[in-house]
Amino acid sequence: MDTIYAVRKPIMAITRHYLKSHHFAYSQCIGSMDDQDLRIHVLSFQMESKEMPCVREVLDFRQLRRVDKLTVQGMIEICDLERERSEDRDFRLAIVAGQPLIEQIANIYAQVIRTNNLKVKIFHGDMDDVLGWLGYDRPLMLRLKRFMDKHRIVL
Repeated sequence: MDTIYAVRKPIMAITRHYLKSHHFAYSQCIGSMDDQDLRIHVLSFQMESKEMPCVREVLDFRQLRRVDKLTVQGMIEICDLERERSEDRDFRLAIVAGQPLIEQIANIYAQVIRTNNLKVKIFHGDMDDVLGWLGYDRPLMLRLKRFMDKHRIVL
């Protein structure tokens, strides 16, 4: 079953699409992001995916342009929430970064939230590498790439 969650502001959007039969979530952040946007993403994801014992998420930041409203305190709080959402399940998060600054922030985020149950890795756009690291085989990779292409917003 596919479900969609979107938060829209004048210059920011987060979309999320599930392919729960394969424990898969594709999230895309567009425009700018602040602490509250990321907090909403994490909390809503917790609620929507709570019945999934195994989660494989692609968090696509390639269309994210501004992160100047993210704060250190906000990131620490969000990292605590991230650890909670992965506490009792097998969780892999692949972050696809576009800009160097966003990649640096994603690397810090990944280092802080990484736990035994939560594995995080930063990628630069090769979806074969992303999906391979998430543990999918070649035939399923093709299906998931079509799924992401169908739901990806390109500006």
